[in-house]
Amino acid sequence: MSDKHPFFKFTKHLKQGPGIKKVSHTNEQIVNPDVYVTYKINKYGFRTKDWTDNKEECYVALGCSHTYGQGVPEDSRWSNLLEQHTGVTIYNLGLGAGSRDTITRLMIGWLEEIKPSKIFVLWPNEHRWEVGLRDRIKSYTPSTVHSIVNREPNRWDSGYILEYLGQEYNAEVNKIRNDYTFKGLCEEHNIEPYTLKYSDFQNIDCKTARDGIHNGVLFHKAIADEFIKTLDK
Repeated sequence: MSDKHPFFKFTKHLKQGPGIKKVSHTNEQIVNPDVYVTYKINKYGFRTKDWTDNKEECYVALGCSHTYGQGVPEDSRWSNLLEQHTGVTIYNLGLGAGSRDTITRLMIGWLEEIKPSKIFVLWPNEHRWEVGLRDRIKSYTPSTVHSIVNREPNRWDSGYILEYLGQEYNAEVNKIRNDYTFKGLCEEHNIEPYTLKYSDFQNIDCKTARDGIHNGVLFHKAIADEFIKTLDK
């Protein structure tokens, strides 16, 4: 479908303009300075190689900052480790603060173009959302929902943020909706799906990434090993 809204391909990194960019993440605190990290973003806004005119078999990885690899070297991410094992190029479409909404949105936006044969997803925690604004996609996490309401109780959308995004039932409905969308897209494009949940690995190598917030390289190895175990069955 060529008439899809451009937001289906949106990433916050595209605001820096087209072409490969070195992203410094200057707002990223450096707690573990011995971890050397650079961020190179491709022309589509992802921390991965370019897929223009790709005709070889490839896979796609999707998730949040734990897939993007916030605070860890690119070659230590679980998608890169999985790529090394399979010998097949894996395009990493992970985005910081990503949600289930992010994953299915980017699948709608990019699967027809990339044409992967397998897709690997590290599902973020459920209480995350995306909302399309006039000029961008905004991500909401539990911390942003409550900080916005506490900091700006009179802003125009505070009621919506708290009463919709802050409710357990709506998070469950959103999860189910995205699960069905994910399954349907994989079937439509004849893609083998492989999925894990961040919550099952969140206690591995905690806070050892450069920013002292995200999980470190042992976490990424554990994710890769679990995917490899499933592939090799």
